[in-house]
Amino acid sequence: MADEDKELWNSATDTETATATPEPSPEPSQEERARDEKGRFAASSVEEPVKTGPQAQPQANPQQPEPQTEHGIPSWRLKEEADAKREAMERAQRLEREVEDMRRALAGMQKQNEPKPEVPQIWDNPDGYFDHRTSEAIDPVKSEISRLREFYSQKDAVRAHGLVYS
Repeated sequence: MADEDKELWNSATDTETATATPEPSPEPSQEERARDEKGRFAASSVEEPVKTGPQAQPQANPQQPEPQTEHGIPSWRLKEEADAKREAMERAQRLEREVEDMRRALAGMQKQNEPKPEVPQIWDNPDGYFDHRTSEAIDPVKSEISRLREFYSQKDAVRAHGLVYS
């Protein structure tokens, strides 16, 4: 998509090809004013009479060209392209976020579906069975004993040395 935008921009801004290969201009009709080589309205050789009074208000010329940039692209077209590009970028970012969310959800689901380590059976692996069972049963007891040891050590230190503020 970026290559297409670049090619479009280069073709619009390339002054050598625009001046080297001028497009044939259509013959001006009686109702249409003549245009110069850049496509702008040329100064008319016949001047219109100057109006005065209440009818002197300027009338909108329906054939007046739309404002264009220096490269001949109408400003409304540039705005449309910029808006379309912005919308496409926002959509792409939104879709990337959705894909990332789905990847995270899938990884979480795969982690939940992982098989848990198999508990060894006593007749297949007696040492593994007792090691597994004792670690499950002893770990909570070990942590509680460690907490009690720390509590009583702190209590003995306060009794021996007094309350120390740090």
